[in-house]
Amino acid sequence: MKNCTITVNINGNKQYTKTNNLGEFSLLYKTKDIGTNNVTITGSAAGYNSVTTKTNFEVISKETNLWFYMYNPSFDGKEPETCRIFYSDKLLITGFYVD
Repeated sequence: MKNCTITVNINGNKQYTKTNNLGEFSLLYKTKDIGTNNVTITGSAAGYNSVTTKTNFEVISKETNLWFYMYNPSFDGKEPETCRIFYSDKLLITGFYVD
């Protein structure tokens, strides 16, 4: 059915869309929860009973990397891995977290 309202409820987060003139719909959704995600889809149109269907999908965690660098100002010019750090030395650790 064309131009019908579709409610997509994923883990309590409701999103709305409409069907096109062929009765098709789509919704782009960015996952927010790792594990089982419960989906309820309800379609409604004037003069018709609403219909509901349920399903679920599994989201697995994505492999990530954590990179870091250490810098000791008293050993300027040496590779971070070869720096010796002494008690009470100041140490700067920086990095980035990527997927």
